Amino acid sequence: MKKFNICLSRLLVATTMFAAVACNSGSSTESTDSTNNSTSSASGTTMGDSASTMAPGNTNDTSTAMTANDFISKNITDNAMEMQVIKMGLDKGTSASVKKAAAQMMTDHTQMASDLKTLAAKKQVTVPAASTEMSGMSSMSGASGKEFDQAWASEMLTMHDAKISELQNVLSQTQDAEIKALASKALPKIKMHRDMLSKISASTGSTQAQ
Repeated sequence: MKKFNICLSRLLVATTMFAAVACNSGSSTESTDSTNNSTSSASGTTMGDSASTMAPGNTNDTSTAMTANDFISKNITDNAMEMQVIKMGLDKGTSASVKKAAAQMMTDHTQMASDLKTLAAKKQVTVPAASTEMSGMSSMSGASGKEFDQAWASEMLTMHDAKISELQNVLSQTQDAEIKALASKALPKIKMHRDMLSKISASTGSTQAQ
């Protein structure tokens, strides 16, 4: 009986030790799985954030996010606004250089308007309604003589600088052959206008001619 009790005690000790080892092993596995899940979850969040950051719609470069239809609509509106300012140069300009530049730009921008409307019809883009708002009106409305010429040239320079930058970005990024062809045709004329306006600004004392 004494031997039996000793054997029974040893069996109970062995069973207890085995249970303890099994429990610790299970806990370790759960801990490892938990760590792996946590790492996987963290990795998924980072990837999601990265994908969101890289999405085209999140960029500050408008030309990257612009569709062909957006480009056409925007440039029809921009061109119409520029033509209103150009007409003011024809009507109120006093120097021969302002009137000559305005006449040349009116011819070129009229052609650009025609090209844009042709492409809009081809791509079935709804032509935006003409805007009555005019950028730079406040600086020119009450001006006359040399003061008007200077304000007009300054406003036109601002518009042309912005358009040159936009068209250059479009040409470097767009995959649309028709948009690229239109931008390629317009850009040299816009640059030529910019050169004329720069000379006018220099002659009227504007610092923007630089």
